[in-house]
Amino acid sequence: MRTTGWLGWRKSADAGLGRRIADFAGVLFLTGLLVGGSCTSNDATKGPSFPSTIVSGTAGAIVLTVSSSNVKCGSTITVTATVLSSTGQPVASVTVLFETSKGSVSPTSTSTDSSGQATTTYTASSSLISECGTGTATTATVIGTARTSTGTTSDSIGINIVP
Repeated sequence: MRTTGWLGWRKSADAGLGRRIADFAGVLFLTGLLVGGSCTSNDATKGPSFPSTIVSGTAGAIVLTVSSSNVKCGSTITVTATVLSSTGQPVASVTVLFETSKGSVSPTSTSTDSSGQATTTYTASSSLISECGTGTATTATVIGTARTSTGTTSDSIGINIVP
């Protein structure tokens, strides 16, 4: 047995099919890397393997969730944005911008993690929400926007602010 190519693929000196398979595996490896994938294994007896889905940095959807749908004046809750590809897979390293109609969010911009999630803290600040001073319940809207090189996608969620 001898090793052929940079993939470490093994074949016998007279096995032409082994060489063709090694060449094809090399093309798959390079193609996977070029479309944003990563090689998860390069076993010399089996060749390289890849995740079942290679996800690029394109956001197909963003979904917002909150740790609680009600927040008291002066309190905080966590808002989580999950960015998904058009095939429903989480997308990492996408910038998400957060804004709100009442109160404040911090941070206003962050990137998704390996699970496709980014978080911000919503604060129902009494100084920014006039209804807090009157004891009247109100609703704030938080908007999350995912921005990639191919465009933007947004979602919004309502939060009940209670005195």
